[in-house]
Amino acid sequence: MPEKSYATRAKLTMSFPPDATKWKKVNDRIQVLRERKHLLVSNTGPKREGYSYCTRCGRIEASSNPAPTLFAPHLNRESSA
Repeated sequence: MPEKSYATRAKLTMSFPPDATKWKKVNDRIQVLRERKHLLVSNTGPKREGYSYCTRCGRIEASSNPAPTLFAPHLNRESSA
C-alpha cells in the first residue's frame, strides 16, 4: 500500500503590477486585479521526495516507494513490456 501524502495550503505569488489602473475597486477596503497568468500546482509526495513518471504509459509512482517498479518492464501504450 502506498504511503499517504497530504495536500498543503495553496500558495500563489505574483509581482505587483506597476499600472494602478488595472486594479478595480470593489468597496473602500477591497480591490481586485484580474490576471490570467500560469499557475503551477505541485505535489511533493510522501517524504517530500516527489514522483517518478513514465512518459510512455502515464504511470506514476512515489519516489519514496520502498519497492519501486516503474523502471522495471511494464505495460505501456506502445507495447506489452
